[in-house]
Order: sequence, then structure tokens, then C-alpha cells
Amino acid sequence: MAPEIFSEDSYNGAAADIFSCGVILFLMMTGYQPFSVAKKSEDVLYEAIATRDYETFWANFESGVETFSDEFKDLVCDMLAFHPNRRPTVQQIKEHPWFEGPVLNTEEMKEALHDLK
Repeated sequence: MAPEIFSEDSYNGAAADIFSCGVILFLMMTGYQPFSVAKKSEDVLYEAIATRDYETFWANFESGVETFSDEFKDLVCDMLAFHPNRRPTVQQIKEHPWFEGPVLNTEEMKEALHDLK
């Protein structure tokens, strides 16, 4: 859940949905949840995102073997921003360099999925 849902303030449903989509995108691309709970005081990884300490956040997921593109990291961090007004809109996401990046064709996808076995 987006951090603003935990507060008693009203929240923008669209921005909260973007946050949720950021969590799902992260999970799909990495195989891990980005954090346990979106509360700065309760989750060290979310605190890193909320305070824009992205280097600390990504250090928990990247190893010498596995790294993520700068475009991917930028988009995810934007989508998971603590302040809802800092999150991109759907249109901004569609125009983001990562979203417009290369995609696998059918044969490349089959090969990539086969390699996972």
C-alpha cells in the first residue's frame, strides 16, 4: 500500500495506483518485493526510497552479476516516491525512456523463457 494510505489524510487514488504499479513492476523485473511495508519508520528499504537514498536501496538488490539499467531504476524510484505529487502520471510513464526501451521478439522471448528451466 502507498504510504499515504497509512495516514489519515485524504489521498489521490491515481497516485496510489502508480505506487502499487511500481511495486508490481519491481517484483516482476527482480523477483523480489522492494520492501515489506511503505512506512519510513518500519522498513529500512522503504526509508531509503522515501529519503531518496537510492544508492542504498539498489545496493540491496544488485550484485556483481545482477544489475539493472539506470532507466529502470529511475522509473521505479519515481513510481515509489514517498510524496504522491512526485510520482509520474500514466502518460509520463509511457513516455519514460525505460518504457520505450527495447523489447524481445517472439523467438527471443521463447529462448529467454526456455533458459529459465
